[in-house]
Amino acid sequence: MRLRAFVGVALALSLTACAVQATPDPRPPTPTMTPRPTFTATPDATSTPVPTATPQATATPVATDTPTPEPTPDFVIHVVSPGETLGGIAEAYGVTLDELIRLNDITNASLVVVGQELKIPGS
Repeated sequence: MRLRAFVGVALALSLTACAVQATPDPRPPTPTMTPRPTFTATPDATSTPVPTATPQATATPVATDTPTPEPTPDFVIHVVSPGETLGGIAEAYGVTLDELIRLNDITNASLVVVGQELKIPGS
């Protein structure tokens, strides 16, 4: 019986030792890296405009006389030679006989005189 009592006491002491044994302190916190905020410069929303230079008056240009070019005629002059006909002249310049008659105010197409000046259109 002594043994039994001894075992009972030993068991009781071991249970008591377990119950009395202090629980370990919680572990110290593990340091973690916390991201730090980054700051970005932003433009000032109410910036003051920089004054600009006031334009100065410029001198008014002085008008100069520009020569007016002589208008170029819309025709060339052909001097009738011996043996030429009004139809032959028109063909030589690539115009129609009617154009040649109208431009030169000709009333009789068969009457052409040597030395007569004829206007030839569009050449």
